[in-house]
Amino acid sequence: MFTKSSYRKLLILLIAAGLPFITITEISKINSLESLDRIEKLVLMSSSSYDIQLPFSHHNLDNKVQPTTIKFKVLDTKNIERPYLYVPFYQTDMKIFANGVLTYDSEMDGKWRNATHLENVFLSLPKEKNLIITATINGNMVTSQSLSDFFVGPESKLKFFKAAHKFYYYDLRTAFLGAQLCIILMMLLASIPGGSIKPIITPLILLTFLCSVGLSSQANAFSTIKSLYPYMLSFAPLFALAMLGFHSEVQKKEIDLSKAYLGTAFFCFCLIFISATTNLFQIQLWNLFLIPPLIIGSLIFTMTKSVIVVIKNGGTANAIYSITTVFALVAMMHDMAFIFGFSKNGAIISNLSTAFFFFVVAGFYLVRLSSEKIALNTHQSILQKALLGLEEDLKENFTKNQNLIREQASNQEMSRLNSELHDGIMTNISMIQALSEKNSPERNLSINLLSKSIISEIRILLMLRESQDATLMMALSELKRQLVDPAELMGVQFVWETKGLLDAPQISKQVILNTVRIVQEALQNALFRANSKLIIFKCEVNADGSLTLYMENSEGKALKDSSRKGFGIKNMFARAKNYNIELSLESTDDGAKLILKIPGQKV
Repeated sequence: MFTKSSYRKLLILLIAAGLPFITITEISKINSLESLDRIEKLVLMSSSSYDIQLPFSHHNLDNKVQPTTIKFKVLDTKNIERPYLYVPFYQTDMKIFANGVLTYDSEMDGKWRNATHLENVFLSLPKEKNLIITATINGNMVTSQSLSDFFVGPESKLKFFKAAHKFYYYDLRTAFLGAQLCIILMMLLASIPGGSIKPIITPLILLTFLCSVGLSSQANAFSTIKSLYPYMLSFAPLFALAMLGFHSEVQKKEIDLSKAYLGTAFFCFCLIFISATTNLFQIQLWNLFLIPPLIIGSLIFTMTKSVIVVIKNGGTANAIYSITTVFALVAMMHDMAFIFGFSKNGAIISNLSTAFFFFVVAGFYLVRLSSEKIALNTHQSILQKALLGLEEDLKENFTKNQNLIREQASNQEMSRLNSELHDGIMTNISMIQALSEKNSPERNLSINLLSKSIISEIRILLMLRESQDATLMMALSELKRQLVDPAELMGVQFVWETKGLLDAPQISKQVILNTVRIVQEALQNALFRANSKLIIFKCEVNADGSLTLYMENSEGKALKDSSRKGFGIKNMFARAKNYNIELSLESTDDGAKLILKIPGQKV
């Protein structure tokens, strides 16, 4: 199904392709121009005694130009289907008579002439058997801008077409050469990293070339095919390149121009070098197949899109762009009509339209750059104010976050202390409560020892939390002072060796605390459950940086399997598992053997 957008694109395509197709059809008539035998060149029949030669130039003895009457041979136009008379461009006053009847008078029929506007004569002759053509000329006919021949015949229109194109070609050839050099500079500029200066330099350099060397109306023809190459390669791709580039700037859409330009250049290059011809006229005809379709087609397409954009979106930039494309299209179509012979007004305005187009582009870029710099300064000012306000907000949020962190740390510490007090002290308090249900000297002694154990545990816990640099050796030394030393007064023998921890790597405080808890629970079981009389405790550092703690209690009761289900032993294994500590607890004949392996850790 076709959408509205599809129909619009189809319409633009038909408009863009239709006129070039008609143009190519008309140009195809020129291919056999050089071999036409239906064009008769008028031959000079007689002349005055003055120095008369072609191009027509008459000088008297005082070197002053005098009017000259020239008579040509008698023509038989009765059987000629279209007896046209064509006189190419001239810069002089001229009158043409057919059998004495004034047929053309430059003063009456001619139009304003200058370096870019040369008059030509193209008129119908009467059909007569004996037709005498005479011409009165007052002035010179310039060689470089005139074929200086009179042509009669049905195909004289094509001769007119050829001469018009030849003049147009001569007039613009310097502009095309400058445009080619400009394209090279544009491609070099395209490799420069984007910046504010790049979009201004490109149209200004292009404008400089077009205005400095491109507006010359006096130029000689190219003598070789290679010298013609810049002309064929430059103009149409250059125009499309500039217009599409400006279009992408206005609409803020990137258009890849490199492929289109390189494709056109490659096509022109192959067209020149594949052909073996050295006929300059044939090359000019090939050029006509390329230039009108590319220029007019791209202009129509771009103009149509620009008008649609103006109607749809408005905007000053879009309006200026649309006006310049319309102006360029009108100028190009006018010159094409002049080349094809549809218009006798030979004023060459393509240069003017091109220069105007790039003046507008350069002005647009300058204005746009200025407005963008002003907008940038405004945005920077707004951004600075916003950053100042944001800085204050960040400071306030930082203070709030610090307070929240402190509060959260306090809550976590409170939760940890609650857990430690519950796990380490409440169990002993519960045991004291159970022992106090029945009064006996032995139980009173146990209660006394458990009470001391609770006090020692609280002191160890608090003292470990006071120092930020506590080590395992310091913690075990404090445990020995609080628990082991009093036990020795009760007759328990200890072998306590912790010197191996002097070279121990640092480990985290949580691992230290839980290791002490495990050793504390093991000592409590050895003292109060197994009633051991000998306890050996040793520490060493392994080659891999890990620590091994070895404790063995003897001369007491053996560890029973039922004791493994108790809360204390379960809590020992739970603590070891949480902190990746390997714990081994084995029963012996008169006690138990405990081995702890602590992996090396970073604080």
